[in-house]
Amino acid sequence: MIMIRKFIDREAELRVLEEEYTRKSFSFFVIYGRRRVGKTELLKKFSEGKPTIYFLADKRGTLSNVLRFRKKIAAFFSEPEIAAENFEDLFRYVCEKWWGQEKLILIVDEFPFLVEKDDTIPSVFQSIVDENLSKKPNIFLILCGSSVGMMEKGVLSYRSPLYGRRTGQWKVNPFKFRQVLAFFRELSPEDVVRIYAAVGGVPFYLNLFDPNKSFYENIEANFLSKEGLLYPEGEFLLREELRDPATFSTILLSMAEGATRVSEIASKSRMEAKDLPYYLKILEELGIVARETPVLEKPTTKKSLYKIRDNFFNFWFRFVYPLRDEIELRNRVPVTEGMKEEIELYTSQRFEDVCREFLAEKLDFPRMGRQWGRAGKSAYEIDLVAADGRKRVALFEFKWRELSADECLRIIEELKEKLKFLNKKYREEHFGIVAKKINGKENLRKSGYLVFDLGDVFEDAKSRRFD
Repeated sequence: MIMIRKFIDREAELRVLEEEYTRKSFSFFVIYGRRRVGKTELLKKFSEGKPTIYFLADKRGTLSNVLRFRKKIAAFFSEPEIAAENFEDLFRYVCEKWWGQEKLILIVDEFPFLVEKDDTIPSVFQSIVDENLSKKPNIFLILCGSSVGMMEKGVLSYRSPLYGRRTGQWKVNPFKFRQVLAFFRELSPEDVVRIYAAVGGVPFYLNLFDPNKSFYENIEANFLSKEGLLYPEGEFLLREELRDPATFSTILLSMAEGATRVSEIASKSRMEAKDLPYYLKILEELGIVARETPVLEKPTTKKSLYKIRDNFFNFWFRFVYPLRDEIELRNRVPVTEGMKEEIELYTSQRFEDVCREFLAEKLDFPRMGRQWGRAGKSAYEIDLVAADGRKRVALFEFKWRELSADECLRIIEELKEKLKFLNKKYREEHFGIVAKKINGKENLRKSGYLVFDLGDVFEDAKSRRFD
C-alpha cells in the first residue's frame, strides 16, 4: 500500500508558475522531467482553486484522445459535447467559451504519448497556439511530459514546430537529500541516507517506504519480490525512454558492477570502445549517467570517468537485475547478511554525494568536486577539493562510519600529505571530514578543522523550510 505523505517543497516551481499565472497575456509553459518525479502532483498543487481543465493523454491515438478531451471540456463548461474530431476545433471552442477574469489553465499531461502515435501533433499545437490561444490573455496552456528526450527534442528544440512559442519551461528534478529528510522526520538520518542511496529523491519511490518497517524489510517488499512495485521499474523506465533498452541495460549493469572508464565499460559490456560514447551521451542527456573529471583539471581533459548518477538505477542494476531469475522463482528474496554488507558498502559510496551536496551549500567556493590523478609513481584521490581564484583551498574526506577524534586527526594528516599532489601554492588551506558520526568534533573545530557529521547535516536541513 502506497503511503501518501503531504506535499513537500517545490516552492521554486510553484513560485515560477504563480508568477506566470499573473501575467496579463497568454501563457504557454512546458513542464518535464523523469517519470515518478512528481510533475502531476506539482500541477495539481498549482491549479488548486483555479479554473482548470486537466487532460491525461494516452497511447491510443489522436482520435481516441480527442474524444476523451472533448468529454473533459464538456464537463468543465457543463455543456453538451461538441461534434469535434480534432484538437484544433476543441481548443477553438474553449477560446470562444472562456471569458472569465481568471486565467483558465489547460493542462495536457503526458504530451509525448500523443506525439508517439502521431508525429504531426507538434505542428497541430503550433497552429493552435498561433491561431487561437496566443490571442487569449486569459488562458494558460501547460504541456507536461515524462519522456525527457521527446520533450527536449520534440517540444523545446529549435527544430520543433513549437520552438519559440513557450513563455516558460521547467525541468522538475528529483529532491536533494536535505529535502528527502522532510519525508522521513520519524527516521534516523542514517536510515534516510540508506533510502536515498536506494531510490534517490524521487517522490513516488520515497512514498513506498513504510517508516514502520525496517529498511531491509522495505527493500524486500519493494525491490526483491514479484509483486514489488520497484522490481520491474528499471526495465520499464528504459523501455519507455529508449529504443534499444537491452544494450543500455548491459552498459548500466557493467557500470553498477564498478566499471568507470570507457575501456572498462566497453570490455564488460562486450562492445567496441568506439561505439560506447554514443550510448553514454544519451544516458547523460537523460540524467542517468554523469561524466566526471578531476575538479582542478580543464573540462576538456581526457581524465574522465563515468558513473551512474541516478541512485535508483544504480541500486536496481547492482542488486535487483542480477537476481531476476531468483525473484521470478520465489515470491520474495530475503536480504541476507552478505547482501546487507554489500548494501552498506554501496550506501557508503552514495553517502559521498550527500556530503558534497551539504558542503556545496555550506562553503563559499566556486569550484568543488572530486580530485584524483598520479604524481610520478604515486596515485592519489581526494573525496572533495574546494578552490577559488583567491588561492584558498579546502580538502575533505568522507567516511560512512563513526570516527574518534584521534582517527579524524590521522585522516587530516593524510589530507595534508595529499595537498602536495595539487602542485600549487595556496595562501589559505583548510582540511575537513564529513562522517556518519564524529566524537569530539567540537574540540576538532576549535583546532580549526572543518568536521561535520550526519547530525550537522540533519540540523542544517531542519533550519531550512521545505513544505
